[in-house]
Amino acid sequence: MKALVLSGGKGTRLRPITHTSAKQLVPIANKPILFYALDAIKAAGIHDIGIIVGDTQPEIRLHVGDGPAVIGRRSRIINSYIGPFTSICCEVEIVDSEVEHSIVMDHSKIIDAGVRIEESLIGRDVLVRRADAMPKAMRLMLGDHSEVQTLASA
Repeated sequence: MKALVLSGGKGTRLRPITHTSAKQLVPIANKPILFYALDAIKAAGIHDIGIIVGDTQPEIRLHVGDGPAVIGRRSRIINSYIGPFTSICCEVEIVDSEVEHSIVMDHSKIIDAGVRIEESLIGRDVLVRRADAMPKAMRLMLGDHSEVQTLASA
């Protein structure tokens, strides 16, 4: 079994407490609140844990450490970079592409995307591939059975 902890947000409603620190790292009894969630997950016997982060990612990474990528069964990663805090579900194919800080759901394909895909949620049975012109970066939130064309560099 695997766990995914949502740890994004700036904590603006908790100001001034979060003015200089991430809300997930606010100490309760001298321990960051995020660690209580991680300890509870570990106590339940779950050791494959992913953390989805937002703007406070550098600070959370400093306290928690670099997170691994989780890659599901029968997925194929070919000549590609899968960065930290990334979860790739089952039977996904990623070829000649870069993906980090993202979730890619079952049966999706990312083929020669041409840009790094970051901080994205890609639904089931989605096709992402290169097109003729290229943006500098992409953030994707795609529903199931979608198709996206990316642009090739000039």
